[in-house]
Amino acid sequence: MNEATSTSTQPERLLWDDICKRYPSEWVVLVDLERSKDDDEYEFGLSTVWGHSPNRKEAYVVARAAHDSFDEVACLFTGELVPNLTFR
Repeated sequence: MNEATSTSTQPERLLWDDICKRYPSEWVVLVDLERSKDDDEYEFGLSTVWGHSPNRKEAYVVARAAHDSFDEVACLFTGELVPNLTFR
């Protein structure tokens, strides 16, 4: 699929572990995030998957569009990130 998939039909609220299982190694656009009680931690509880894509640029297109409807939007990768290597 060349475009990010938007989950426009009755999105459900999921925990991060469930999101990772459902969308392995994909970029997910999250809205309606339930924040952790400790503001110093970057953790959240339930959130709604608004869209997903294996392609980061396509997921960011969905994330930008989601900003029209939601105050807070996150675009995160569910897989393991590979560090940017510099060769000399």
